Amino acid sequence: MLDKSFLDGNNAASLRYSTEKGWLFALPEVLMYEHFRKEDNRRTANMFKLHAIEDSVFILPGIGEMFRAEGENLKPATTFMPAKRIAFIVEQGPS
Repeated sequence: MLDKSFLDGNNAASLRYSTEKGWLFALPEVLMYEHFRKEDNRRTANMFKLHAIEDSVFILPGIGEMFRAEGENLKPATTFMPAKRIAFIVEQGPS
């Protein structure tokens, strides 16, 4: 599970190394929202780090969405709500 402090504390190379070792990363939807809501150098750098490992990152649905779906289907959300993949369209890296 990715969080802001983990992204801040790791560079793209170490994240790529982890994915080469088979790691998959879960990204809470709220963290993605937080990175798009405001713009600063750290958040921009984190977006490029995520871009470097996008094939191994899955966005988790919000907890409210999962609870509602579980109530409607009467079974755990993980059995019928797949995590979504992310895809970045980046023309050039940060300057």
